[in-house]
Amino acid sequence: MLDEDENDDFRVDLTPLIDVIFMLVIFFIMTASFDLPVLDLQLPTAQSSGSVADNHRVSVVVDNDGNLKISGQSVTFDEIASRLSESDKSVLEVVIDSRAPSGILVRMADIARVNANGRLLIVAPRDNQNGKQAVGK
Repeated sequence: MLDEDENDDFRVDLTPLIDVIFMLVIFFIMTASFDLPVLDLQLPTAQSSGSVADNHRVSVVVDNDGNLKISGQSVTFDEIASRLSESDKSVLEVVIDSRAPSGILVRMADIARVNANGRLLIVAPRDNQNGKQAVGK
């Protein structure tokens, strides 16, 4: 006959079962593909392609030290703003060196937003044969 002590010691160890269930949950989570919402943009086509007239374009060159120049002459942010406000069709073109302080580009964007109705062109200078950027006019 069985003693009462032997019946009390009979237990099922659930630890391996729980381990296997957790491994399966982790496996299914890792292999599941989550689709992110995608915006389907319908971009309009251009009716006509034209460039900005040169007399409405204010071209500013920013060198690696953050110096601002228009046609080779040093200018301030206020002078750029006043030149942009001369015409309703003004466009700010910024030729900026990649080593220039980023705050200058932010300030130029603000000037274009206020004085040129947000019309801003950002131009990266071309590399010359030495692998250095050629900035300056």
